[in-house]
Amino acid sequence: MAGAGLLGRRRGDLRSSAPIVVGALLSLPLLVVAARSLVNGWNSPAGDVSLIELRVHDVGTSHTPLLGSYGRYGFNHPGPLWFVVLALPYRLTGNLLVGVLLVGMASIAAIVWVAARRGGLWLAGALTGLLVWGAGPAYLSDPWEPHGLLLPCTALLLLTFDTAAGRSKSLPLVAALASLVGAAQATLLPFAVAMGAVAVIAVVRAGDRRPLIIAGSVAAVLWMPTLIQQFSGNPPNVSAMWAARSSPEPSLGLAKAWDTVGVELGHRAPWLGFSMPLDGLSPTVRTNAAPLIPLGLLALLAALWRSRHPLVVTALVAVAAAVVAMSQLLGPVFVWIPEWLRVVGFGAWLAVGWVIVDRIPRALCATVLAFLSLVSVVDAATFDREPDYLGDAIRTLVDRTDGIRAPVLVESQTDIPLVFAGENVGVEVVVLEFEKRGIETVVSESRADHVGPRRAEPERAVTSVCLRSVDVGGIDPLPASVRAERERLLDELGLPRDASVSDILRRAQEDPARRDVADKVRRIPDFPRLDLVRGACA
Repeated sequence: MAGAGLLGRRRGDLRSSAPIVVGALLSLPLLVVAARSLVNGWNSPAGDVSLIELRVHDVGTSHTPLLGSYGRYGFNHPGPLWFVVLALPYRLTGNLLVGVLLVGMASIAAIVWVAARRGGLWLAGALTGLLVWGAGPAYLSDPWEPHGLLLPCTALLLLTFDTAAGRSKSLPLVAALASLVGAAQATLLPFAVAMGAVAVIAVVRAGDRRPLIIAGSVAAVLWMPTLIQQFSGNPPNVSAMWAARSSPEPSLGLAKAWDTVGVELGHRAPWLGFSMPLDGLSPTVRTNAAPLIPLGLLALLAALWRSRHPLVVTALVAVAAAVVAMSQLLGPVFVWIPEWLRVVGFGAWLAVGWVIVDRIPRALCATVLAFLSLVSVVDAATFDREPDYLGDAIRTLVDRTDGIRAPVLVESQTDIPLVFAGENVGVEVVVLEFEKRGIETVVSESRADHVGPRRAEPERAVTSVCLRSVDVGGIDPLPASVRAERERLLDELGLPRDASVSDILRRAQEDPARRDVADKVRRIPDFPRLDLVRGACA
């Protein structure tokens, strides 16, 4: 029969070559990006990703991190596991993106393994292929936590389901992945805890103590750096996270949190490849954009009414945990913060499909997977990375600097009209490039959460360098053709060459017909000429 059940093929899928085929089709786009990254020697762009590479570079040294990346409200993300996981492939290849892609492929292997065991291999393969295609190669290869953790979150969802469905031996894997994603990003912590709780409850009900002991030991080891920092750090980070709850910035609240999560459960969900709805040209999410009829949630509730399948329950818990997590968010909902919510939409439709899996033709799932894999491979082979004008210019300046005595104090006096971090930018790239060349660096005490407390000791410096804007000399980060294009777009908007980001946004609001032009020029920052000079900044 054309619609022969997938559930009846549980053992056959696991023992046949089908999981290898599905895993290969899903991993192929990631392999293509990894190969291009190695061949082209892609560097981490300036900003947060350079800081991530710096902390990965620190693993195993006297600067080994005890915490995750810095946060906006005076605390760091809970733990350094993301840096630790990326450290070995980074040591072997010198390329940060390769590690992210290897983690993604390992996550795909876990997804395929669970799906093959549970009888939904081709369904899970097709929907994971849709998730991979919807995210795209630039997203999946990005070391930045809001992007790089998508596939690990998806694997965590599937492993939680596997544990809840009766395989207690999967609990230690749940503990490891939940620790990874929860430690790497504070917003993901409620989701990680919820998945861990579902798995633990299932194992407790099964009366199997051994997996509980192993999982507890795994979690204790992986959270040890966080605990060490809490009891020895100044300030203790967990306490700072708790104190941030009293910030004057209002939390998002349940209603807006549901609207944000609901976008992923609608018919134009980002996990399906649609863009996240934004407030005009701003980087903030339009929190009232959730559909009136969230099809994904309605279908999930209908599936629950039909069957208390462990995957349906797990997916509903994931939705609830996502709402709780987003409700505690402080400040604006910048577009990258809810990126991980793609796993919620994916999980909802996977659970719905699983309940009716015997009615879905295997050939249809296989065809969809093959098509999406082909499209994703083409995307991976042809996509253009965002140019890193600032990072490339700074790397060139560091290459020109010889005879620096260490430790060197790195400062910046460069102001760039960016939406974020427009003052004193570029320190992270200078520090990273010096450290990659074996030159020890120190920075101002105010940057301790960015680069680690050991570097935030400027009194140890024996020399210093200053990244500064100059009128003549130095380097123009923008190539001549890009500079000319920016000036042409400003002329089209009727704005002067030194127009600020606010001026550009205001013009777009005044004349919606020119919004596309404003968006193009906004993507080309007005970088000043830069120079890296010896001596402290004035």
